Amino acid sequence: MLTQQLQSFVGPGTEAIRIHDNIESDALAQASQADAVTLGSHIFFRQGRFRPQEDEGFALLTHEALHVVRAMQPGIAWRRATQAGIQEEEQAASTIESRALHARRDVTGRARAPSTSLQVKSAPVKPFIPQHMAHQAVNASTPAQQPMRASIDRALENGERAQSMSSVMPNMDELKRTLYRDLIRQIKADLERGG
Repeated sequence: MLTQQLQSFVGPGTEAIRIHDNIESDALAQASQADAVTLGSHIFFRQGRFRPQEDEGFALLTHEALHVVRAMQPGIAWRRATQAGIQEEEQAASTIESRALHARRDVTGRARAPSTSLQVKSAPVKPFIPQHMAHQAVNASTPAQQPMRASIDRALENGERAQSMSSVMPNMDELKRTLYRDLIRQIKADLERGG
C-alpha cells in the first residue's frame, strides 16, 4: 500500500527502496546534516524522521523516494556529476515533497489525523550498511554513488520550511566501530552460507 502511494508521486521503481531506521542510519543522517540520506536504493533516516503515517513523514519519504527512482535511470552519473544536476534533482525532490504534503492535508489546510494503515513490509530490522557505502555517503567522490540528502534546513516549493530536528554531531568513532562490526558480521554470515 505504501509503495503504491509513493508511486503516485514519483512513478515506478519504489519497490526497490530499502528503508534503514536505526542508530546507524541516524548517525549517518546526522553526519550529513540531513533528515534522511539516499544512497542508491537505500534510504537512511535520522531518528524520529521515518514517520510515513504522518503527513510530514510521508512527504519526506517521497522526497527520498524520488532520489531512489532517479538513481535507477540511465545517465544519472552524468547528471549527478555537476552541481547543476544535483541542484535540479534536489529541486525536483523538494517539489515532490511539497506536493505530497499538500495532497495529504485537508482542503482547509488542517492536518489530517495520522493514518495507521500504512505499513512498511520491506524495512529491515537490523540493516547492514557496508563500510564503503557509509564512507561514500559522507565523502562521495563518484557521481553514480552520489548521496542525495534531505537537508535539515531545506525549503519546500511554496517557501515553507521543512520541519527538522536540532543538529547534533554524531560520535564518529562509535559510528566507525558499529559499521566495522556490521561488516564483519555480514562477511562471517556470507562465509557460513558458502558465499
